[in-house]
Amino acid sequence: MIEIGLGKYPYPPETYSNVFAQLTAIVHGDPPELPPERYSEEARDWVATCLVKAPEGRASYKELLVSVVITALTTASCELNERL
Repeated sequence: MIEIGLGKYPYPPETYSNVFAQLTAIVHGDPPELPPERYSEEARDWVATCLVKAPEGRASYKELLVSVVITALTTASCELNERL
């Protein structure tokens, strides 16, 4: 989601001295975020929820599927199907 939202890989290899530095940033660094000027707070929160590193703090699939973001997409998709 982040890569699609940013239009690029969030950990570009050219910014790290080696692959281990890149992996350390992924594992121990803060997760990347969607830019607030391009995405709603709900979308940014949903992606952030997906990227919580501690499993006990991460939302379940069921919780993610009933979020405002997914519900809005599902509703829009149903409305489009009805028009076709």
